[in-house]
Order: sequence, then structure tokens, then C-alpha cells
Amino acid sequence: MTLSLKVDTPKNGATVNTPVVTVSGRLLGSERATAKVRINDADVPVKDDKFSASVKLTEGANVINVLATSPGGAKPSEKVAVTYAPSK
Repeated sequence: MTLSLKVDTPKNGATVNTPVVTVSGRLLGSERATAKVRINDADVPVKDDKFSASVKLTEGANVINVLATSPGGAKPSEKVAVTYAPSK
């Protein structure tokens, strides 16, 4: 029984000029079909082993926390650092 998490977007260390970013990725492993995903403590739907959600950013550095959990007890997580630098 395994579960792993891969965040595809945004890339860690990215700088964006919009106040909202789409966080998307996928689940891998034998427990992916029953796993749940949370992004910054909000439940995110999973469909076909993929997840996606919009996250509001504050100006400056932001850390987005992505956590997957499975009934088997797996809890892979990933942190993505994004800097929001609005256009002047």
C-alpha cells in the first residue's frame, strides 16, 4: 500500500503577477483511488487521480501546503513556495 503526491503547478520558487494561482497535481501509488487531498486546509476534489484548486495569494512570499491522506494512513505532503509580485 503506497501513496505519493506530485504537485505539477505552480513550480516551487515561482513568481507570479496574479493574486490567484491554480495548484494542480496528481496522486500515485496503490492507495490513490481512496485518497483525499487538502490544499491549505481546504478539501480539494480528486478525479482520475488528479487534483486542482485555485489558491488566493498575499503580496510577497506564500507557502502552499498540499497534503494527501489515505485510509491506510499514508500522509504524503508537499510545500510549494510562490511569490506574488503584482504588476505596477
